[in-house]
Amino acid sequence: MTYKISFLNKLLIVVFAFSVFGVVAFAQKPVTQKLLVADKMFDCNKGYPPKRSKCLLTKNSPEDKWSLFRSDIKGFKHIEGYTYELLIKATTRKNTSGNVSKAKPSSYKTEYSLVKILSKRRTNGKTANEFQGDDGSQNQVAIDSQKWMLVEIDGEAVKIKKAYIEFNLAEKQIGGDASCNRLMAGFEANGNNIKFTGVATTKMMCMKPGLMEIENQFVRKIEAVTRYEQTGQTLKFYAGDVLVLKFSGSDKVSTGEPTMNVELDNKKWVLATIGSKAVPALQTEPFLIFDQKSKGFSGNTGCNSVAGRYEIDGDKITFSAVRMTERACVETNQANAEKSLVNAFSTANRFKIEGDKLSFYNGSVLLISFKGKEK
Repeated sequence: MTYKISFLNKLLIVVFAFSVFGVVAFAQKPVTQKLLVADKMFDCNKGYPPKRSKCLLTKNSPEDKWSLFRSDIKGFKHIEGYTYELLIKATTRKNTSGNVSKAKPSSYKTEYSLVKILSKRRTNGKTANEFQGDDGSQNQVAIDSQKWMLVEIDGEAVKIKKAYIEFNLAEKQIGGDASCNRLMAGFEANGNNIKFTGVATTKMMCMKPGLMEIENQFVRKIEAVTRYEQTGQTLKFYAGDVLVLKFSGSDKVSTGEPTMNVELDNKKWVLATIGSKAVPALQTEPFLIFDQKSKGFSGNTGCNSVAGRYEIDGDKITFSAVRMTERACVETNQANAEKSLVNAFSTANRFKIEGDKLSFYNGSVLLISFKGKEK
């Protein structure tokens, strides 16, 4: 038997099909997902309408590669320098054209909104520097913008991560920490070839197990370096074709406070406290004098004459090329004062001037302080 379907019935079937399948296709439920957001936004208006000046850098899991995220996330405000893990909601906007086959791509636009910030950590550009650009190359960072922490010697992980170097390109010098003592050296570079000269350290003995061993290896290897490779925040030193040292970079952090050179070299600074304890009366007062023009200092430890160089950035300070005479300290208080002053040269990374008081710190720990006197 043959059935004829009237025009009206055909129309009803089409309407029914559209109502059923249209709901399936376009009334999608919101989907929640995790999203990692890097610590820097990138220019992203080239060739992608509508034009956007900046895009987030995102990926769905730690194993993925970073990519530009060309949409807004409603309710989320990005702060540069922080890496986020977000829980977001993705909602596909309904097609309102009423015609599935002719629906425009813009009708399928997905809108994103923040559900929750799962984590927020300070990374100062480290995650953004992992980004592979459109040409496949990694976003490079300036070698002198990083504090390079030693992570491997001869392919073996360094267990005590204390050693680091920093580059001063203008002076063609490096400074840092060899693990126990301050490290300083000059360098000559041509392309990726590099040679370190005048490698020297201060002479403090560290009792913590392992530090001196790491330091001795580090110094020997850096003297043998002939070339380097830098990829993002990874720096490798080679002796010929052999990888001898590997470093991981992190941005040098400045407090943004004004440089205090003028105040620092205005006075003769006489040692007043070791930690928070007052220095007892000494036959010879330890003191330091700073010279802004030469970036050098000189003075006396209470037993020996001392001189060297210093670099400051805001309230950060680094001592290098420290030289001392070698007279033995017999009196106990004099010896303790000298030991504390020498320790400050190798461990101080911050200073503060309050009136006629100069203090040196390692982080938040007060090492020594001085009282200012007229030169």
